[in-house]
Amino acid sequence: MALASCEQRLRATESERQLLVAQVERLELGVRRAAESHNSALSAEAERREQELGSIRSEREEQVGSLRRRLAEMAEQLDGARADLRELLTERSQALQQAEAAQRHALEKAGEAEAATRSLAASERALADLREERQQALALRDERIRELTAQVADLGRAGDSRSAEHQAALGTWMNAYNALRGAADKQRGELLALQSSERRTSDTLQDTERRLRDAQEAAVVLRLELQRQTAHATAAEMEAKLRCPCKPLQRPTPALYKHWEQAAARLWSRSHMAKPQAIMLQILLTAGCLSRKLHQHPSSQQVWAVGISQGRLFRQQA
Repeated sequence: MALASCEQRLRATESERQLLVAQVERLELGVRRAAESHNSALSAEAERREQELGSIRSEREEQVGSLRRRLAEMAEQLDGARADLRELLTERSQALQQAEAAQRHALEKAGEAEAATRSLAASERALADLREERQQALALRDERIRELTAQVADLGRAGDSRSAEHQAALGTWMNAYNALRGAADKQRGELLALQSSERRTSDTLQDTERRLRDAQEAAVVLRLELQRQTAHATAAEMEAKLRCPCKPLQRPTPALYKHWEQAAARLWSRSHMAKPQAIMLQILLTAGCLSRKLHQHPSSQQVWAVGISQGRLFRQQA
């Protein structure tokens, strides 16, 4: 009885063991399948990540190449901007030197005008002295004429007894009268010559003063234009730096020069000034206020007036 129960238990245990073995096999099969699926998923994920890394690496290489090219372009543009800035600074220094030369020339003209003023004052003083001497000589002549007239009347009333002596004395006094009259006429001619010289000196002084005013006005125009060009170049440089550090500086002068030439062409026909000054013409040509074509214009003798008119136009624009 006990043996039968043990055998029965043994068979139950064996069936349980087989059931457990089958469950273990099923579990192992599930684990192997899960491991295979996980390995395949991992390999697929690794391949996908490798592809993504390859694409990212290629994109990174392209971006690095593009950045290097942009850096090279920026370096070239920066070199060009530096060259333009050096050129602008050189032109500015040249224009400043020319403006200083024009100012020195204006000071020389002012000295000449002052010397002419002193000469005119001396001429006026000499003319006043000559007028006073002439008035004194005329007064003496009138007095001598009155004396001679009285003596002639006395001689006429003296009678015929001493007519020969009276005639001789009358001739002597008439000769003296004629000499005095000739001296007075000579002084009158000298006075007229001095008056003519005074008028010529006054005309010369007025012309010198006019040229001095033109030179000073042109010097002021050049100084204002240099300041405006400097401010414009500085503003353009700062704007270019704010927008893009790699962007080259834009030179502001060509359009401005074109505007100057158009303004000069419009004002050319209205100029009625005298012949141009060589120094100011050279300054205007070098500073860019006038072009070479404008200098070769058939009416190039009026370039001075064009410079003055441009100065007024620049002041109105400022």
